[in-house]
Amino acid sequence: MVIGVLAGGLVVGSVLFFDRVKVDDPVGAVSVHAVCGVFGTLAVGLFASPRLIDAAGVGSPGLLYGGGMSQLGVSSR
Repeated sequence: MVIGVLAGGLVVGSVLFFDRVKVDDPVGAVSVHAVCGVFGTLAVGLFASPRLIDAAGVGSPGLLYGGGMSQLGVSSR
């Protein structure tokens, strides 16, 4: 729910920003797909809960759950 609320605010701000700098994006596709897509990808690294990681059997908890930076970086494995 937190990620959705943050992304909702982000998409509104992003549409306003792209309108102000005169980017031709009448339906807000760049804001939704690019800006919120990048945010959603980073949000996994921040908010991945230990319970979800245990259920999936892959990865480590997100940064806000004490998992460190491993979800936000590239693994060498």
